[in-house]
Amino acid sequence: MKDKISTLQVFSLCWQIILSSAIGIITYITIFTVKQDGWISIIISCILGLIPIILYLYLMKFRPEMNFIELNEYLFGKIFGKILNSIIVILIASYIILYFYDLTNFITSQYLHKTPNIFVIFIFIIPIIYLLLQGLNVIGRTSFILFIFGLILLILTIMGLIGQVDINNFKPVLENSFGDIFNTSLTIIPYTSLPLIMLLCIPHKNIIDANKLNKRVIIAYLMSFIILLLALIFVISVLGPELALLYQFPEFHVLKRVSIGGFIERVESTLSLRWIFYMFTTVVFGLYFIMQYVKTTFQVRKKNILNFIVIIISIILLMASNWIFKSNTQSNAMILKVIPIFLSVISLGTIIIMFIRIKTKRY
Repeated sequence: MKDKISTLQVFSLCWQIILSSAIGIITYITIFTVKQDGWISIIISCILGLIPIILYLYLMKFRPEMNFIELNEYLFGKIFGKILNSIIVILIASYIILYFYDLTNFITSQYLHKTPNIFVIFIFIIPIIYLLLQGLNVIGRTSFILFIFGLILLILTIMGLIGQVDINNFKPVLENSFGDIFNTSLTIIPYTSLPLIMLLCIPHKNIIDANKLNKRVIIAYLMSFIILLLALIFVISVLGPELALLYQFPEFHVLKRVSIGGFIERVESTLSLRWIFYMFTTVVFGLYFIMQYVKTTFQVRKKNILNFIVIIISIILLMASNWIFKSNTQSNAMILKVIPIFLSVISLGTIIIMFIRIKTKRY
């Protein structure tokens, strides 16, 4: 049962992987590029993002006994399969570094102003590695528990902000050209739909109630985009696009306006915990993908050796987030211009190649 997972746990993983980009990434991209028209970009990206989701689900079912790493070696042979897997692992490592930087940067800037970033990194390294070494079943159960807590905080957030929405902040509608709106939607997809490639490290046969997988993944995907849309609507309608651009994390500052029942206020530090849950889960599961890569590619059978290798890789990747992104200005520029192209080319290119190979290979 250690490597088994239920579709509800997969649902919670999908939810958190997508929403881990909600703070510091998606809102920044949409408001910076198309301001109040960002909600249109999110809707378009939701529709277009269904294409890779459908391909992911198809690949998971093709050889249910294989994970993503094994499937590539089966389709392309040992040499090219290993090369392709190594490229995807670089992709996953990029997600881990980006989201862990976003996590630590959010905590140090909004919670622990006087705490060195490196100290926060070490605090999170311990629970991340511990959870990673417990196996898929524990990761899945932890993800579902964090999902429940996050859902409760989300409901409280909506209740506290719904009365402060100002529709006038969305005017004028379609101030930006459709080309700009569409380009923004393409920039969003690498941070929402494409990271779900991580799910392919789970063999279909290891999903307990696999007959419900497609339905629950699609529902999680659509509901996550609804939450992304609501988050942007609250930021723009409550703060306004111009004021939102002045904040590093406008999603956090809009929570300062939350008022529940007229007497519960100043709860932004509590309500924002859900974003920490999301980014934490995504980092752990990304490292689990890399763990499966190491185990399969190098045929590591001894658990102690595998754990040691994974611990070293995890520390290096998590520490790298502090080395690569030297400032918020640098990270914002990479999030907007460099990273989306890199992620899109690798992940979409790989999935398309795999799909073509399946359709043309003779078995």
